[in-house]
Amino acid sequence: MVLPFGELINHPAGVAVDAANNVYVLDLHYGQVWEMDSGTTNPTHLPFTGLGRAVDAAADAAGNLYVSDDALNRVLKLMPGATIPIVLPFTDLNVIAGVAVDSTGNVYVSDSGNKRVLKLAAGAGSPTVLPFNGIDPDGVAVDTSGNVYAVDSGGKRVLELAPGATTPSVLPFTNLKLPTDLAVDTSGNVYVIDRGTNRVLKLDADASAPTVLPFNDLKDPSSVAVDSKGNVYLNDGLHFRILKLAVQS
Repeated sequence: MVLPFGELINHPAGVAVDAANNVYVLDLHYGQVWEMDSGTTNPTHLPFTGLGRAVDAAADAAGNLYVSDDALNRVLKLMPGATIPIVLPFTDLNVIAGVAVDSTGNVYVSDSGNKRVLKLAAGAGSPTVLPFNGIDPDGVAVDTSGNVYAVDSGGKRVLELAPGATTPSVLPFTNLKLPTDLAVDTSGNVYVIDRGTNRVLKLDADASAPTVLPFNDLKDPSSVAVDSKGNVYLNDGLHFRILKLAVQS
């Protein structure tokens, strides 16, 4: 189904969903962030001003929203009820792609131009570099067990880094052409957008091969999210719309 963002969105980019199943959408062209509360049909404009290129978003359990701005190389955090976001202490960024946040408030960023994935621990003043070495990172995600996932767009693969591990493992997504973003649900299922083939793939936990989800007639999708019920959301970029695939009961 097509979500009713309509003409508010000129060029949809990042999509995110929070614990209450509210949906957030970034507009790359207008530099705006919109929220559609669960069960409603009227999006609300959020107070992110002066954005250069808002490309990805993530929401935590406390209702904080994080937005990556790759033109200004910064990551913003908007707390519930706030009218101005704060800039998180990520320095020397070069073309940010994905952003993710875990259940304890640690924030993860793919610093694409510097070919690294960063972790900013909750309350920390500076990030650390995670051992995703030699990759071209794009989308990033984290699951409830603390496993961190990254799309290696240049290597056409998807990686998983377990807590405490020094080397990531490669997930069995094969024949990818241009993977860009990913999401993981509470059951450990991983969803990946292959922008090069206009497909969305789902790898069930412990499965050896992914399946293709029934999103039809996509044109340049680049961001995917999944809610607590397993419903999947994505931006259908050049059709200028946000789609929702309801979980099958």
